[in-house]
Amino acid sequence: MTGPEIRERVAKVLEQVGLGGMEQRSATMLSAADLQRVALARSLVFQPDLLLLDEPFSNVDANLRAAMRTDFRILQQRLGITVLLTTHDPVEALSMSDHVAVMNEGSIEQVGTPMQLYREPSNAGVRDLLGRTVVLEGAVAETGVPGSLGVRLHDSSGPVVYAQVLGDQGMEDGSVCLLAVRPESVVVEPLDSVGDPDAPNTVRGVISTLLFVGDRFEARIELPWGDDVFLYLPPDDRWREGQPVAMRLAPDDLQVWAVAEEVIAAEEVPSAPTEEPGVAAEEDSPDQVSE
Repeated sequence: MTGPEIRERVAKVLEQVGLGGMEQRSATMLSAADLQRVALARSLVFQPDLLLLDEPFSNVDANLRAAMRTDFRILQQRLGITVLLTTHDPVEALSMSDHVAVMNEGSIEQVGTPMQLYREPSNAGVRDLLGRTVVLEGAVAETGVPGSLGVRLHDSSGPVVYAQVLGDQGMEDGSVCLLAVRPESVVVEPLDSVGDPDAPNTVRGVISTLLFVGDRFEARIELPWGDDVFLYLPPDDRWREGQPVAMRLAPDDLQVWAVAEEVIAAEEVPSAPTEEPGVAAEEDSPDQVSE
């Protein structure tokens, strides 16, 4: 290419990644986010049909990372290229991709849209990798309705809740199982405002820890038999530590898992730590891969 053609293309791609007018700036004068944009520009200037990204935002602080995810998603859609993104950050994978592939030791565990994987994980490893999960122990108390089971929590005196069964797990009356639900799917209300705290799919508890994080409270709630669960509460002044509450669990949001499935998945795909695991994503037709 001629010099003018090169300069024109470089200027165009720098404008696309938000670095317009900074062509002469020294790399030592660039922020970590701008350095990532430079790396992206160096790839995009070749006008690729397929762009491969490996942990592209790992060196950027949390606030900038959120902004760059949005900027890059907009850029990818505008350019219309396919992007394969590998990341250990589930939020990155879910928010930026059209399709996600979760991997474990080189094998694909599940492929689907972000919403499919989040709402209908194929195993406990995929489930826990892609977000927080509330897990309750129990035993099958009622069968007969296809795709649904009644589960008595904890022991013979615990409440019965109804949940959906994913796949054919072959559970019968008395089978030990685990119930899983996302924290945001649990509706929590002060116990004194609930008409029937013993209604089906309602579990009592007491707020043991309450943390205000701006857009919500993060609460640890102790159950009557001593276990506790981590839930999100609306950011209002109804809540206090030591307060009795009722938790409503919608059957469509509750999933039943055989204990054997939990054990196998825990060995194969460990739960994500606070700095969550890795995932690969493809944008245009984004696929994400978690290890």
